[in-house]
Amino acid sequence: MKILQLCLSPSRGGLEIYSAKLANFLDKKIKVSMFISDDSQIKPYLNGTKNLVHQVKRGVISVIEIVKFINKEQIDIIHIHWTKDLPVAVLAKILSKHKLKLIQTRHMNMTRAKKNFYHRFLYHHLDLMITVTQQLKKQAQKFIHNFENKVSVSYIGTRIPKFLDIESLQKLREKHNINAQFVIGIIGRIEPKKGQHIVIEAFAKLIKQGIDAQLLIIGDTSEQNYLCELKQTLIQKDLIKRVIFTGFCFDIAATMQVLDTLVLATKKETFGMVLIEAMHAGICVIASDSGGPTEIINNNKNGLLFKTFDSDDLFLKIEKLAKNPDFRKQLAQNGQLRAQKIFAENMQFEQVLQLYHRLIK
Repeated sequence: MKILQLCLSPSRGGLEIYSAKLANFLDKKIKVSMFISDDSQIKPYLNGTKNLVHQVKRGVISVIEIVKFINKEQIDIIHIHWTKDLPVAVLAKILSKHKLKLIQTRHMNMTRAKKNFYHRFLYHHLDLMITVTQQLKKQAQKFIHNFENKVSVSYIGTRIPKFLDIESLQKLREKHNINAQFVIGIIGRIEPKKGQHIVIEAFAKLIKQGIDAQLLIIGDTSEQNYLCELKQTLIQKDLIKRVIFTGFCFDIAATMQVLDTLVLATKKETFGMVLIEAMHAGICVIASDSGGPTEIINNNKNGLLFKTFDSDDLFLKIEKLAKNPDFRKQLAQNGQLRAQKIFAENMQFEQVLQLYHRLIK
């Protein structure tokens, strides 16, 4: 079985990193090749020694190169992850001399019907859609014409992290100037929909209660104006010394180990891979009560859910964890067990591999 993984997205988010990790896993099992864009940021994540990585320009040129590769290597399956790659993959499937199957992993919400002629044409050539949540599966079945039996669910998993020793943790705390008793973190691109401003509002209320806390905001900046607004708010509230902007961290699994709790405040989060990473690391998690997090967190059992974009409710949840360390520890332990049972990376990748076998048998 020969697989071509295709991800021409120029970004470096969960979707793109997932595609690279899947390619690395498959590289140990079957023949896999990976096509990425010439401006891709995920090449450092493609660390398999046998991976055949191709970098191409997006557009018609990429279709021509992909078709040549399919015919030469007799590819059995094209697996895409970025929705914008679907037209490219469909054209490659149609133009190739070698008969193959086309799979898409759907990482993003679907909010409107895909039943016009153009979308019917594209999805007719898609043999299987793998969705990362049950909610996405329902959306696909609802919005895509005649698609009820072409969708399977496979959650995103992550690896159990390498746990840092006390000395390494202390060095990380010193690196980020952490000296508070209670540390909160939010990880993700700095942009309004990720909700950093909601976390800052809740954090300000926490400090007013006299709790010795710091906030780490971890991630690239997508919108510079928004970052400036956040910093201006911190200056106005006299919190600038209590909030640390780390920028992008390559090793998130290590960085998050300095946290006491991690918050995911995205308005409409499709899945929430960072929650899984934190749960594996034994960090207590809080997330919005909509979308993917509701399939990850059982409220008050292995984490907490707060009303989406409600800073008052988020404050109450954070305060509860800050004032009840035993409760926080219990949630973290339960979360770790749930992550190991349901969201282990290799287990989820094995599911994808089995779907490949079923599709071409």
